[in-house]
Amino acid sequence: MILLHTTRWFPGVAALLPLMFAAGLSAQTVNVPETAAQAQGLHIDAQHLKDVPYGEALPKPLYPSTPRIQKEFVIRYIYDYAMSTYSPAVKLPQVPRAQVDRTTPEAALVALVSAMRSGDYEGWLQCWDEAARKGFEQMAKNGQADAAKFKQGWATAFAGKEIVLIDRIELVGNVILDARVQGGGNAQPFPTVFRHIEGKWFATQELGNNAFLGSYQPGLAGVDNRVTPVPLTMLPNPNDPNYTAQAEFLHNHALVPGVARAGK
Repeated sequence: MILLHTTRWFPGVAALLPLMFAAGLSAQTVNVPETAAQAQGLHIDAQHLKDVPYGEALPKPLYPSTPRIQKEFVIRYIYDYAMSTYSPAVKLPQVPRAQVDRTTPEAALVALVSAMRSGDYEGWLQCWDEAARKGFEQMAKNGQADAAKFKQGWATAFAGKEIVLIDRIELVGNVILDARVQGGGNAQPFPTVFRHIEGKWFATQELGNNAFLGSYQPGLAGVDNRVTPVPLTMLPNPNDPNYTAQAEFLHNHALVPGVARAGK
């Protein structure tokens, strides 16, 4: 069980960005003025809220209270999965379209990678499930990315390079295979999600463009994104984890330092 996403909530400051796009805030040195008048134009980030000077916009507590302390409330989203590592990493072969095998996720990845390396756009489309295929076809119609653009990208990414398979992630209903381009400037693995359809395995985007592992790296336990509460108009979907996370903060911040929610 690996923590892949941690959301930290801070009270007292209105956010300017939706939670899903909130940037992490790094620690920094802050010069704290003695009076509110001196605070004009001073930026104090959410990690230093206890240092915000009192004034008209933020008056002192009306009743006796303790000195302020900086706190955080952590909401963890935990993804459960089974993982195995290929030992050694597997150099993926290149096979022609006529010899494509889709009986396993690994064979389906070989078919997908082979099509990209050979510039076979039609063969590449056949490696995806119906929803993804329609999406790519619509992209071409809209002028976003046609066959020529994909082929150019593949040639740049894969020309003269080996592709190795490094690990396998098993979820409920999906298998994710992580591969890496050897000799490329970016050593970051790229994940491909597969689903089983009528006895064959196809690449899919049903979990998103990069699945939930968009920030995942082997050996990385999780990712922290520091955010602040936002108006619910910016979180219109009650099923959005950020929506429920904000509710957790509002209801539980005075009771516990954080909560953990595992996938069902």
